[in-house]
Amino acid sequence: MPSKVQAAGTVILITSTTQSSAETILEDKTKLERIVKNDRITAGAYDLLMLMVIVYTTIEKSQVIKTCYNNLMKIIIPELENPFVRAAIKEFPDVEFIPAENLDAAAEMLKNQEADSIISGIDYPSRDVAITFKNHLPLKSAFFSSSFICKKDDKILALADGGINKQPDAEKLYCIVEDTAETFKNYTKKQPKIAMLSYSTYGSGGKNPDLEKIHFVIEKIREKHPDYLIDGEMQLDAAINPRIAAKKTPNSPLGGDAN
Repeated sequence: MPSKVQAAGTVILITSTTQSSAETILEDKTKLERIVKNDRITAGAYDLLMLMVIVYTTIEKSQVIKTCYNNLMKIIIPELENPFVRAAIKEFPDVEFIPAENLDAAAEMLKNQEADSIISGIDYPSRDVAITFKNHLPLKSAFFSSSFICKKDDKILALADGGINKQPDAEKLYCIVEDTAETFKNYTKKQPKIAMLSYSTYGSGGKNPDLEKIHFVIEKIREKHPDYLIDGEMQLDAAINPRIAAKKTPNSPLGGDAN
């Protein structure tokens, strides 16, 4: 989801990561039970479940950042004729789903503020989706990144750039972190608590150029955004598990509560 898009709304990119996390993200378990029985989930059912999850997330995000200007939310889906998409959208009678001939047409529609959001990626490759919207939608700069919003119970996490940038340098890594923190803040209205994840925790992995980039980002975020909490480098367990954080990173301002 390009976080620097300045158009009518939001681009939602469906990826395999989103698909595999669907059961965790979905809050309405009754709808999950309609699709999944006895813990046996077919590929087709996962596609349908994934679409329902993304629609829920899109609706909530658009309401929070106030990109929906009408009582009826409008979401463009280029793959609207996909049978799993058709089945999923029946769960949302209060949303107008708009077809588009292809990705280019969908991007132009969003650019012209004909809808609040786009959902795409169930049929189109993720790379094609990202490139198309990068080429069509106005950006703050030539650089953009992605982020995943994950929900489990009352906990909301933003995972930085799992699908756009390969091996970013220190400045690009800073932009990715800054973009993701901004996305999280807009979505939740909460203070970002940023954990810079790594194979290493507080130098346990020795010296490495990748760790130097992380330390550069931490210092710059603290300088540019003193209201954000940021720490690292650290492994995931120390970032989100308070019990483990108390042992591995006892002096961290995050306290195992990164978001």
